[in-house]
Amino acid sequence: LLAMISTVNAATVNVTTEFIADLQQPQKNAFVNTTPVTGFCSQHPAYCNAGEFSILIPGLSAEKYFDSTSNNARNYTAISLDGTKKNIVLRDDKTGNQIAGVFRLAFFGMQHTSIDRYNIFNAMQGTGLYPQGGCSGRVGVGLGSAYSEFRHGWGVPERILTCYRKLSNSFQGDVRISNFSFGYTLETPNPLGVYSGEYEGEVVYTVGEGEDINFHAETTSDTEIRIKIKANVRHAFQVKFPSDAELIKVSLAPKGGWSQWTNGGRVPDSLSQEVPFTLSSTSGFTVNMRCEYDLEGACALRETTSPTGEKIPLEVSLTLPGYKTENGREARNLLLNSLPAGHVILPPGEFVVHRRSQVDFKVRKPGVETMVKSPGSTWKGVVTLLFDAHAD
Repeated sequence: LLAMISTVNAATVNVTTEFIADLQQPQKNAFVNTTPVTGFCSQHPAYCNAGEFSILIPGLSAEKYFDSTSNNARNYTAISLDGTKKNIVLRDDKTGNQIAGVFRLAFFGMQHTSIDRYNIFNAMQGTGLYPQGGCSGRVGVGLGSAYSEFRHGWGVPERILTCYRKLSNSFQGDVRISNFSFGYTLETPNPLGVYSGEYEGEVVYTVGEGEDINFHAETTSDTEIRIKIKANVRHAFQVKFPSDAELIKVSLAPKGGWSQWTNGGRVPDSLSQEVPFTLSSTSGFTVNMRCEYDLEGACALRETTSPTGEKIPLEVSLTLPGYKTENGREARNLLLNSLPAGHVILPPGEFVVHRRSQVDFKVRKPGVETMVKSPGSTWKGVVTLLFDAHAD
């Protein structure tokens, strides 16, 4: 019985990126790499383009034989790679929310070292600046004793291609490829449309002959590169009432004042008060209502001047222009309840800055009729609104 065992050696690298909304800079709505810059752009920042970065893949290496007399790609600088977009799903394990993204290799840097300590810089002159096959060049650098090391980086277009550079001068000897680093782009839907959270995902590149990345080498340390991505989304949220006081006093009155009651004895149809506020947000949120006096899932006012303590219903509603509820309706005159689930307001998909909104308090006629039966009575109740912007 012959058992065939396939071994996968995977080089793993952790990548972090973030979107932190800033109400002062609404034009900035893209993810930004936050992974520490390592590899070529860390060692030689002057030779990377503006905004370009690199991330070292630890442990990844390959070995090949350089021969300036050969026309075989195995005998000079050559790399085949997949620069096309790869779909990736980023998931927040705490909430189950997901982001569909597109990842792409956009740059790589690498180092060639002569194992026999020969001068490899002389043979690789022009490799950095003048690649063939479609990659864009960067300045290369010779290092080490007798210039036995050469580093360079190449930009990667959006396609599958083989980039190479034949040796400029005579050289024969074994070479180790190491210090392999990459730059990337990560495209996602508008981050304003996703909730705050910590999202994670992974993209895998295979390594070897005919695979996503091919060094055209005799030996390669790994058969896969696993890029683990953590994306941090943080939204901005601000609710500002006219008064900064912790407790806002609301006095209910009939439309047009109390004259209709005091002069004619007519019971007002309702008592109400509008409280304006401004809302600034880059995300969706949930609104919960808590009542000092609860009455079948709604808030109530309680008569405080008599032992009976009778209660009457108090309606509380929100108007949030430009927002919609989870059922797709405009958040206008949204009647609140005190149920634990609260009211889900969908992400606006844009920066909302200082938008005028309002909360309305109302006692309808049956409640008013109860109130006027007790002249001189006082009716009170505390209503607390909790805005949860889904941000940690």
